[in-house]
Amino acid sequence: MDKNPYMYDIYPTEEKRRFLTVFQLYDGIGEWYDLSILPAKSGTFKVGCT
Repeated sequence: MDKNPYMYDIYPTEEKRRFLTVFQLYDGIGEWYDLSILPAKSGTFKVGCT
């Protein structure tokens, strides 16, 4: 969080920050969804997959 202090604005209390998880992807395929627009957009992405 120290490298991204804006997160303190989004998650101002320790209770809300307990849901944050840091992770790193090495290899995989995923899907994303943008529900902030209508119609919603979606797509796929790959990480690694050599």
